[in-house]
Amino acid sequence: MLRKLLNSMLGRTTKRVAYVPDSEQLPGLWPRGKSEHPQPNLSILSAASTDSLTSLCDRYWDSFLQENHDDNVIMVRDSTVCRTALDILRQRGAEVVDWARERLRHPGYDAREDAAYLLGALAGDGQLGSDEGAVAAELALLATRPWQEDTKEIQANTAAMSALHTIGGEVCLATMRQILTSREWDNDDLQWDAASILSDLTGQAFMEASDPIRVAKDWLSSNP
Repeated sequence: MLRKLLNSMLGRTTKRVAYVPDSEQLPGLWPRGKSEHPQPNLSILSAASTDSLTSLCDRYWDSFLQENHDDNVIMVRDSTVCRTALDILRQRGAEVVDWARERLRHPGYDAREDAAYLLGALAGDGQLGSDEGAVAAELALLATRPWQEDTKEIQANTAAMSALHTIGGEVCLATMRQILTSREWDNDDLQWDAASILSDLTGQAFMEASDPIRVAKDWLSSNP
């Protein structure tokens, strides 16, 4: 009471804490009283609906695209909520494939990266079913997507390449060829990753060479 009175006398406004991500469907996720070091109650996520979990992930990713213009709001963002939600969503299998595919085109690179890793995990679990070919094509587009504003965006490309590696097949092979033969990716770590994946796909020992990328490119030239 005294603190509120002093704040009022001094013209101060009590700041509101906004937890990110949060959900109206999960009122027990965050502490509702004052807490110096608020911690989310992750244990309630295992029983949460798929819609609630995907909403948490979307809100987390979207928060990086929004600027907080309200000086009276303190944002508390916690990545473990999204990480835990993604782990549980993997267990939902085919139920989340369409949602993850849509996030491959999300404006935030962290969303694209997480969606690609989730799809790779689902592919490894045999959960893509008849969508596998279409998912591979969409991952190929992300793997070769040029960065636009921040080189960190390429983390999503790497995740897409990893997911493609799990799926394998002609689309994966063609994508590695495109990355290795395109001047756009010269001297980029993506070519190193592509050489490693191509080595695994073809059984060639590119990574044992002193210049794996050069050897992989030479092999591609000899094997059009």
